[in-house]
Amino acid sequence: MCIGPLDGLKQVEIPVNVLLMPGGPTVGELGNVGVRRVSTGGLFSNIALGAVVEAAQVLRATGQLPPNAPRLSRDHVHRAFTR
Repeated sequence: MCIGPLDGLKQVEIPVNVLLMPGGPTVGELGNVGVRRVSTGGLFSNIALGAVVEAAQVLRATGQLPPNAPRLSRDHVHRAFTR
């Protein structure tokens, strides 16, 4: 269910959790009307999988991986998994 005007959330007397949606209100806008927790649901994994599909399509069409595709450095991956 999509919410309408954000001002209605100010009247809710309990903590409100919201699923962040592309093109929807910003985290700051939601915080300004009393939202206490914002979830991204599966959006980060969908974004990552979208990048994988896009890179695979470029590889299939051109025989090369996209040179400017966003990716983590080896250092970043190493630091992330060795804490």
